[in-house]
Amino acid sequence: MVNATRVCITIPPKIQSAGLGPEILRSESDDIASANYKWYSYSLPRLELHIALIFMAGLVLSHAILHTKSDVLWTDESIQVLGTVATFGYAFFLFLMGVKMDPGMIFTANKRTLSIALLSVIAPLICAVPIILLSFDPITEHVPKVQTLFLSSSFAMTSFPVINLLLSELKILNSELGRLALASAITADLFSLFLLIGSTLLGVWIQFGGNAALNEFMNSMALFAFAFLVLRPADVDGDQIHT
Repeated sequence: MVNATRVCITIPPKIQSAGLGPEILRSESDDIASANYKWYSYSLPRLELHIALIFMAGLVLSHAILHTKSDVLWTDESIQVLGTVATFGYAFFLFLMGVKMDPGMIFTANKRTLSIALLSVIAPLICAVPIILLSFDPITEHVPKVQTLFLSSSFAMTSFPVINLLLSELKILNSELGRLALASAITADLFSLFLLIGSTLLGVWIQFGGNAALNEFMNSMALFAFAFLVLRPADVDGDQIHT
């Protein structure tokens, strides 16, 4: 005899609740549905509570609360490992999205797509740079100011995975608006990538000299050449063989 488990679900699914008000202001004259209302029976409030607890845990374990003791929990080695894992995850996500979409839309972008992409990069950069310039003393903290100034380009980067997942959740990924937003996001990511490379090279040139900056530039160009001249033609030839 096989043991069977029956699972009952509510259709449509209970996602967004009415808040704490109906449960607090409940009276005896309410109907059965109002009397059985529980805000934690919905998925969205539980998700919000989960995210809030994650933020609180990060705040408690941060340097602002623990001060010097946070160095024991967050060492440079652990941060490097976490950054490497995040980079691999981002690369896998871009590979998955590249299979589902056409990266050639970057080269066929119209003026509207380019305008949205440039505005999404330039607007955060304009807001970030003045704040950095006003946050440091140019006499006592010149070096941190220079280092943070070149990090401002990373603040202007538009997160393509966030845009893609948002369009997928809204179910407008294949609509005209979704294709426009997706093309603008991937074009803005490309602009932000070149901006980040340029600011990094300029920072290396200021701190370590022109030879180190030239070495970094040659390494970056070699990587791009290998990707576009070796990996991409091999991928195209493989597709032609299979077809």
